[in-house]
Amino acid sequence: MKRFIACLTALITLLCLPAFAEPETEPTSVPSDYPYTVRVPIPDDEKTYTVPEVTFDGYLIPEEIRNMIDVGLQEYYFEDWNELPISNRYTYDYWGKKKKQNGWCTCFVYYCMKRGVVPLYTNTKQVPEGEDIFGFIGLRIRNISPLYKKVGRQSTVPYPGYLVVYSSLKVQKNVHIGIITDVTLLEDGTTYEIKTVEGNVSNRVKQYRYLYNNADKTDNMFRMEGYEDREGDFQYELHNNRWYVETFLQTWTPGAIEAKEALEAATDAPSAEPTAAETAVTETPAPEADLTQDAE
Repeated sequence: MKRFIACLTALITLLCLPAFAEPETEPTSVPSDYPYTVRVPIPDDEKTYTVPEVTFDGYLIPEEIRNMIDVGLQEYYFEDWNELPISNRYTYDYWGKKKKQNGWCTCFVYYCMKRGVVPLYTNTKQVPEGEDIFGFIGLRIRNISPLYKKVGRQSTVPYPGYLVVYSSLKVQKNVHIGIITDVTLLEDGTTYEIKTVEGNVSNRVKQYRYLYNNADKTDNMFRMEGYEDREGDFQYELHNNRWYVETFLQTWTPGAIEAKEALEAATDAPSAEPTAAETAVTETPAPEADLTQDAE
């Protein structure tokens, strides 16, 4: 009797379960109806931040790069320092529906670059000749950074829109990556104030503000004095006392816009008007040959 009751209970339980028939096939790309695939831009009059149009060197920042910075800052304000699970919408955007358990700082960078419409490639052979604005995608920083190096786009000088790669003295190289949002060169001419937006810092999206000087390659990050660990929108406490800036990855070429504009201006410029002297020379007929003289 007990066995009969147990079998009957199991049968009733099975009949009452939702019809999950077959597992849903996981998509290979982000579904179009995913709520965070397309974000509504924050109106200019509601922004509490500004995206610089010109760097400290006077070079124009390309629109795609400014868009990428804008997306990163929007994400910061949208998340509002909330702790996120290790599988979140940034990893979702990278993997599709697969819930991969991984550090998601690269996924955050990819998310911002993708929505900034920055051209993205997986290897150096895909980059068109003469391309000035682009990035490489990949999950591991140690795989991405060498691609930039291979095409000569690693730098020790920061610019807004460059990616910053951090390494650790006692752990390993390439432990974290973020997006530089603004840069100021200080009066000493060698120290920079850097602002960044970064994902997966204590499972949050954060903005950092710190000083950088590359006199010592493994001791080049310094805390700004006079601020609490977190004050306003920025964290002033450094990520880790053992971390340092490994390199900056160039997502755009400073001066490329100006060079192209100068070339287009030179190409489109009308040919110079001839001077009066040049006109006179052109219009004066050549003297006729004297045909009356006998040839010697």
